[in-house]
Order: sequence, then structure tokens, then C-alpha cells
Amino acid sequence: MFDAHNDDCMSRSSRDDLWVDMGKPTRYSFLYAHKKSFYSMTPLGAFFMRYRIYEFLHRRLQ
Repeated sequence: MFDAHNDDCMSRSSRDDLWVDMGKPTRYSFLYAHKKSFYSMTPLGAFFMRYRIYEFLHRRLQ
């Protein structure tokens, strides 16, 4: 699960509840607000989120 630690769109309690309801998967919290966290999917964020998604899918689809 990816979330923005300083999210200004979704409350901390809502993100925590979602994480628990999803079975407490690995959680990556970016130390940014909601919009800036999206940079992790782009060259500006070194595609960090994209690679974590690829790794997850690779493990699940084997």
C-alpha cells in the first residue's frame, strides 16, 4: 500500500483503517502531501512506486 504521510486529501485514520482492512500489507508512506507523492511514479521520483508495484506483481503472479 502506498500513502502520503502528510496527506491533505485523506485523513490519517482513514488511511490506517484501509490498511487494516486490506490485511496490513507492506506499506510505503511518502513524506509528502497527496499530490507530491505522485512524483514517485515519475522520473522525478526515480519511478520508486512503479518498481514496488512491479515487484509485488512479480511475487503474486509466480
